Amino acid sequence: RSVMTPYFASLLGPAAAALTATSDEAQTPKKRKKEAIKRHQGTDLPSEVWALREQIVRALHKCFLHDTSVDKFVDNDRFEQVYPAIVQQIEELPEDGEESMEDTVKTCLVQLAVAAGSDTLWRPLNRAVLMVTRASKARARVAALKVVSAMAARLHEEYLVLLPETMPFLAELMEDPEEEVEAKCQELLQELAVLSGEDLQEMLA
Repeated sequence: RSVMTPYFASLLGPAAAALTATSDEAQTPKKRKKEAIKRHQGTDLPSEVWALREQIVRALHKCFLHDTSVDKFVDNDRFEQVYPAIVQQIEELPEDGEESMEDTVKTCLVQLAVAAGSDTLWRPLNRAVLMVTRASKARARVAALKVVSAMAARLHEEYLVLLPETMPFLAELMEDPEEEVEAKCQELLQELAVLSGEDLQEMLA
């Protein structure tokens, strides 16, 4: 399957554009007025847009999963081209629903990190995900913590190089007004403590 991966070179740009398109751009012209009203009323993206985005993220995951040839497909430029658009999906998740999309994005980002294989690329990815922990929606903050947890679990000790920039965000989340966010933060701290073999409380100060 790795022989198909290079064909994604011409698809990364359109994929990133589709993932960041507004609802108007993703819908047919006759639906635009209706969707504009929904946005004005604070309604999240329509289900058909999420369905399209999920298929795109699934395809990207397959691309990263099979990036196993000697000549790596995911280089610096391609990494920079797609990771912001994938991370954006976390912040745009609605407060309820789209659990499948949340899991798909998490899996895709972890596999992207594996394919990148370098802490030089992990750093901007990790920071982008951590920035979502400052989003207004609790759902997004929890989802971002789940991604960090999954990345640490997959990268194992290699994730520890990212701890210095991760801990300040976790320190903020320890004071989060939402119990679910604080609980997930506590859980992640325990996981990182086990991974590092150290007491991380001093790094929270």
